[in-house]
Amino acid sequence: MRVKLVGVGFALVGAFFLGVGIYFTYARLDFLGRCSEARAVVVDVYWEEGYDSETGYYRIAYPVFQFADQRTGEQVAARSSVGGPSPSCSVGQEVDILYDPENPTADVLVKSFWDLWMAPVVCLPVGSMLTIVGLHIIRKVA
Repeated sequence: MRVKLVGVGFALVGAFFLGVGIYFTYARLDFLGRCSEARAVVVDVYWEEGYDSETGYYRIAYPVFQFADQRTGEQVAARSSVGGPSPSCSVGQEVDILYDPENPTADVLVKSFWDLWMAPVVCLPVGSMLTIVGLHIIRKVA
């Protein structure tokens, strides 16, 4: 009985990861269907700081881009939607970005594979493996 519960746990966690991976895949495909592309300059790095009771103090770096909105031609400064423990771009560096033309400051990503697809690339395989292992355990015990 205990082994079967382990299998159910694996399957449920796997299903959760699959759901998250499918959600992020859909969200990125939706974004790619409506986004505009621009050449941007990194003008700053925004540091988000916080405290987590498990890991302690943390800092996340978000590049801040300046670019011309394709629709209006106006210069826009916007923070990246993706951050990390160290800056992914240097101040002054030129990068290709993707942004939401309806709200240029809301959703801005560097046009790179990892910025676009990291969540699905991690969640879908992990979810698939955990679900398969869980179902295999359940089947073997039954």
